[in-house]
Amino acid sequence: MVKRMYGAGKNGWHLCSTSSLLGICCVEQIQQERDELYNKFIKAVHEVQQKSNFKNILLEKKLGAFADMLEKKEAQFNEVLAASNLDPAALSAVTRKLEVFRPSV
Repeated sequence: MVKRMYGAGKNGWHLCSTSSLLGICCVEQIQQERDELYNKFIKAVHEVQQKSNFKNILLEKKLGAFADMLEKKEAQFNEVLAASNLDPAALSAVTRKLEVFRPSV
């Protein structure tokens, strides 16, 4: 025997069985779980984005530091070459050989 109760539907109040009310409750619970999972997913995505942005900032700072260090080393090297009193042909040969190790940016 199925009990009958009144429930609100799209077309107003109507008589419905307890089994259909249980179905509505289950659907609402599933929708709530879905919403909670979606919110957790969005939160996780934002956390990953924040972590990757932070790592990118750190890498950019490291890259800047390496670029500064390279610039200083190149300046030191150019001073050594200038002080070495090499003839222009030898100086050109050394410079060409070093270009192999440092690709142009």
